[in-house]
Amino acid sequence: AEDLLQGARLLAAELRAILRLESFRKREITLQHDKLRDIFLREDRNDCLVLREGLQDLLAQVAGAAVTDVPILICGETGVGKEIMARHIHASSGRSGPFIPVHPAGMVENLFESEFFGHERGAFTGAIKQKIGLFEMADQGTLFIDEIGEMSPLVQTKLLRVLQERQIRRLGDTKNIKVDVRVIAATNQDMEKALAENRFRQDLFYRLAVIAIQLPPLRERKKDFDHYVSYFLQPLERQYKKRFRFSKEADQLMHSYKWPGNIRELQNVLEYCCMVATSDQITPACLPYYMRQEMHVTKEREERFSARPNETLEETMRRVEQETICEMLEHYGTSTVAKKNIARALGISVATLYNKMKKLNISGA
Repeated sequence: AEDLLQGARLLAAELRAILRLESFRKREITLQHDKLRDIFLREDRNDCLVLREGLQDLLAQVAGAAVTDVPILICGETGVGKEIMARHIHASSGRSGPFIPVHPAGMVENLFESEFFGHERGAFTGAIKQKIGLFEMADQGTLFIDEIGEMSPLVQTKLLRVLQERQIRRLGDTKNIKVDVRVIAATNQDMEKALAENRFRQDLFYRLAVIAIQLPPLRERKKDFDHYVSYFLQPLERQYKKRFRFSKEADQLMHSYKWPGNIRELQNVLEYCCMVATSDQITPACLPYYMRQEMHVTKEREERFSARPNETLEETMRRVEQETICEMLEHYGTSTVAKKNIARALGISVATLYNKMKKLNISGA
C-alpha cells in the first residue's frame, strides 16, 4: 500500500510538472507574440508608398493573392519597398497572427535551425532555456524572409522541407509541431541567373514563387515621385519648423536623377537636404555631391551630343583621334623626342603617329 501511495505521489508530481511546462510554453508564446505586435504597431509602415497610381495594376494582382495561403516571391531592386509590399499583403490577408520579418543573409548558418525552429533547454551548449522559433511565432500569420537569394544551400534545403511538410521540430525535441504560416520571400537578385549557376535550388524557387511580384524601380514610377517627396518632407518640416521648397534647378536635378537606391535613397537624400539647407529653399548646393557630379557629367554628355547630333561613327573616331593627339602634343611638346614619347604612350609606332597627324591635318607632321 505504501508503494502504491508513493507511486501515485510521483505520478501526480510528474503530471504537475508537465502542466507547468505546458503553461510556461503557452505563456512564452503569448508574451513574444504581444511583444512583436507592439513593435510592429508602433512602426511607420509607409503603406502610402505602395498605394499609389504607378502600382495600381500590380495592387489589383496583389489583392487577389493576399487572401490565399500560397507563398509569394517579391522581386525588385534595393530600396524599392519589398518589405512594405509584404506588410500590405499581410494586412490584406486577414490572417490573425503577426507579421514577422527576418533577414537570414546576416544569420550565422549553424544558428539557422535555432532561430527558425527554436530549441529546447539543453539542446546544445548554451541553450539554458527553451526558445520559440520564428515559424512558431508567426503561426497564423506571415513570415517575411528578405534577400532569400543569399541563403546558403544547407539553409535552402531546410526551408524547403518546412514549406513541404508545414511542420517544424525544435532542436532537442522529439515531436513535430504543425504551423500555419504564410511565407513571403523577397530578393534583389537575378533569380534566373542564380538558378542557371546552381546557386539557388530550383525546387525551392518554384515553391516560393507560386505568385511572383515584380516591383518597379522609382525611376519608372514618375507619377508617384512628387507624392513620395511630399510624404517624406512632412515629418522633416515638423522637425525643422520650416516649409521647404525646391528651387527650379534643384527640382530638375531631383526629377532627372536615376535613383539607384530607389525610395530608401530618396528618403535619405531629403533628410540630408533639410539638414544642410540654410533657409527654407533647397538649392542644388543642398543635394549630395554625387548627385550634382552625375548631373554635371550627364549635362556635359548631352551638350556634346547636341553639338554633333548627326555625326557618323567614322567622323566621331576621326574627331577623338584628332583631339587626343592634339592634347598630347600640347602636353609633351612637338620635338622629335616628344613625339617618340607620345607614340609610346599611345601604343603605336612613330611612323603611324606621323601618318595620323598628316591625315588629320595636325601641324608638325
